[in-house]
Order: sequence, then C-alpha cells, then structure tokens
Amino acid sequence: MYKRRDRAYELRKQNKSYNEINILLGIPKSTLSSWFKDSNWSLEIKRRLIKKSQKKAIKQLRLMALANREKWKKIHLSYRIRAREQFPQLFINPIFGAGLAIYWGEGDKKLKNCIVRISNIDYRMLKVFIIFLVTACNVKLEKIKFWMLLYPDLNEKKCKKYWSKMLNVSPRQFIKSQYIKGREKIKKVTNGVCSVQVYNRELKEKIIEWISLYSDKLQEAGIV
Repeated sequence: MYKRRDRAYELRKQNKSYNEINILLGIPKSTLSSWFKDSNWSLEIKRRLIKKSQKKAIKQLRLMALANREKWKKIHLSYRIRAREQFPQLFINPIFGAGLAIYWGEGDKKLKNCIVRISNIDYRMLKVFIIFLVTACNVKLEKIKFWMLLYPDLNEKKCKKYWSKMLNVSPRQFIKSQYIKGREKIKKVTNGVCSVQVYNRELKEKIIEWISLYSDKLQEAGIV
C-alpha cells in the first residue's frame, strides 16, 4: 500500500488529476482526496488543473459553435440554390411577382429572426400576400399567424373581427396584439395595423433570393 501511495504522490506531483491516478493505480478518488486535501502543493495543482480544464472546455465550445455555424451556412446556401432552381417556373405566375413586389417593399428583411412578415393597413395588400404564401410558397393557411398594432383608443376585439373577416382567416390565428404607447391617444387608423407572418427560415432565405433574381429580371427588361 505504501508503494502505491508513494507512486500516487509521484503522479500527483506530475500534475496528474485524481481521475488519472485512479485509472493508473486503481486507488479510489476518495482515498486520494484524503491523502492530498491538506497539502498546499496539491491544492495548487488542483487549481491549475481546473484552469486548464476550463480553457479546454471553452476551446471545445468555440469549435462546436464554429462547426454549427458552418453547418447552418451550408443549409442556408442549399435553400438559396433551391430558390434559384424554382424561380424560372414560379416567375410566370403573376401572383408570385406580386408577392415578391410586396415583400420587396414592405417585408422584414432580417434573416436571423427567421420570420417572413409584412405589416400594412390595407387588407387588399395583405390578402394578395397570403395568396402568394399559400399558392406560390406552399404554406398551409393554418401556419400563417396574424397580429395587430393598435392605438390606445382602438377596441382589440372589434379590430380582430374586422381583419379576420377581410382576410378570411380564423380569429384563432391571431397572436397577442401590441398597443402603441405614448401621449397621443387619437387613433390614426380605424382598425390598426395588421401583420401577416410565418416562422420559416427556409422560406425567408428563398424569398430574399427570389427578390434578388426578380430585380435582375426587371433590370434586364429595362424597367429599373
């Protein structure tokens, strides 16, 4: 036992952890702890090992994060490649062009939030965009969500009823409304602003790519 203990001391002074000594000598970690817990030199080794382990963990996390980013870059690129392949066939559909034009002017362009979203006070524009989502983008109607931006003096229930009727969608598809905060309490629009949105990173990547291709087509035609 003394030889094993002496060997354990040698290994510990070589900056070996309890786990490594346990594997090499078969001595329980609880026993090793009882031998070294009052030794200042061993405590210093423990601090160094903890610091080394933390640095290693941070490095591993960074490598994992980098690998994950590269993975998603490839996935997002595949969405855009698919969008280019689909564009020629979709381009001949008038609703496709109308939907892209609406999103080009009114849509949320931030890719990171993964939300395809437009907001407007004109139900006709929103209705065209819904048709675009359903017929050109193959989005199921029930997957589309709606929310309203309201002034303080507007009745939420009344506004929801209006938008639900004009867009021909279920009131259950509306998520929590937001009220404009501030001193001004005079309503600016009768039924607030309605937002149409779909949470779908693939679709957003495609729409942004389609808009770029659509712009190129318009330039080729001398329109813009």
